[in-house]
Amino acid sequence: MHALLAEGIAVGGRPNTVREMKMKGAFTSPVRTDIYTHYSPAVASIVNLTNTFSVNLFAEHLINQIGLIKYGNGTVGSGAAAMLEFWAKKGIDTKGLYITDGSGLSRFDAVSASHFVQILLWMTQSKSFSTFEKSLPVAGRSGTLSGFCKGTRAEGKVAAISGTMTRVKAYSGYVTSKAGKRIAFSVVVNNFNCSTKQMEKKLEKIMVALVDYV
Repeated sequence: MHALLAEGIAVGGRPNTVREMKMKGAFTSPVRTDIYTHYSPAVASIVNLTNTFSVNLFAEHLINQIGLIKYGNGTVGSGAAAMLEFWAKKGIDTKGLYITDGSGLSRFDAVSASHFVQILLWMTQSKSFSTFEKSLPVAGRSGTLSGFCKGTRAEGKVAAISGTMTRVKAYSGYVTSKAGKRIAFSVVVNNFNCSTKQMEKKLEKIMVALVDYV
């Protein structure tokens, strides 16, 4: 309302919505006039922010959009069904793969390290691989991995998405070995009995070993 008033557009009464009017039985389908159109950033830009900074809200909306495009229904269920169908058609083994939200925060999600690696390997052959790879935070350099492997031989050599919940720590992505080989990897640790920081240090040793792998 303040924005409308600032532009010299008179506003009578308090703000209202079509949904609220329908609930009160007062909606009469008036003629509408567009006063402003706001366009979304490109999907690649949204994915970049989602992966680099682990923006769960964006991830949730992306799965809704997938469902809307595929089935005309922007629900999480539709988006999850579309994703499972997509990966199954690409030859990914979807047995034991359960998706109940877009961010991966639900305890009802079930995705194995094998699932992640299969997807990561498939992505290397995708025409969108360059865009996808650039969206991944880099160990010791950017995003959620800016402090991971800092000062080790793996710094700058790991591009991956991290996942953190209570007693859960995961990294999935690519390591560039000292031999110049790209290695797809996924490590998912559940129900560990040390601190998250201690677990990160243990996983850093795996990253360094992958970098040193010949």
